[in-house]
Amino acid sequence: PDGIDYVVPGNDDAIRSCALITRAVGDVVSQGHNVFREEEERARIERERQEAEERARQEAEERARQEAEERARQEAEERARQEAAEAERQEAEARSREQAAAAEAAPTEAPPEAPAEAAQAPAQTEAPPAPAPTESQAPPAQEAPPAQEAPPEPAPEPEPPAAAEPIPAETAEEPAEPEATTPEPEQTDGAESENPEPAAEENE
Repeated sequence: PDGIDYVVPGNDDAIRSCALITRAVGDVVSQGHNVFREEEERARIERERQEAEERARQEAEERARQEAEERARQEAEERARQEAAEAERQEAEARSREQAAAAEAAPTEAPPEAPAEAAQAPAQTEAPPAPAPTESQAPPAQEAPPAQEAPPEPAPEPEPPAAAEPIPAETAEEPAEPEATTPEPEQTDGAESENPEPAAEENE
């Protein structure tokens, strides 16, 4: 405004009014600034919260994906193990069926072989009598060793002196006769009559 050179009544009131207006405007600006800062802080906090939630969601999704992959891997392994067990069971069943079929086929083939076995059975039953005579003849074979042990006895071959043994017998008889003759001259007639029996016994 243009300057004035006269005194204006109420100048003090104007100054106070301007100060009041300025203070009011300053308070409003300050309050607005505070509100702005609070809103910015809330926005920042909200943004951080959302970011944290997003990170948590992403981490949860990653964790869920890993768990799903692990679960799928375990399920695949379990499925493969079950399939292997099923295959082994089927193979065992097929093997058992083959064995059963072979067992059923074996009896049907056995009857033709039965006559051959029956023919062999009589031969085996007849075979025992043959060993029986061999066993009966075995004892003579066992007794033969004594005959072989006999050869050491040829030592008695000097038995020809056995023929000479009768000679001592004759000599034994000859001395007996002199004994009988020698007592005869010593005996009296009565003694001769009483001892005829001893003489006869000696002669015998």
